[in-house]
Amino acid sequence: MGVPRPRIIIKQNNEQKVLIQPDTGKDLTEIMNWYVSKVLRHLKDVDGFVLKAKSPSCGVSSTKLYKNDAVICKTDGFFASAIKKLSLIYQ
Repeated sequence: MGVPRPRIIIKQNNEQKVLIQPDTGKDLTEIMNWYVSKVLRHLKDVDGFVLKAKSPSCGVSSTKLYKNDAVICKTDGFFASAIKKLSLIYQ
């Protein structure tokens, strides 16, 4: 997605979380899910990850989750969520 990049946020859309670029309204969910899947599929022998708090991709229970324009709770970023799910498989 590049750095620097326009701000992205996680929004609650019905029962799903979506990754949105507020300035453009662009939905980046599919792109992020593809990227996360690609990265995790090719990793081998990982002992841990260094993740960025509050990040829509890497935050662990610290990323704002929006519904409409209000923050409704804190959640995991997309990459962090995938790592947590994957770690449950290998426990």
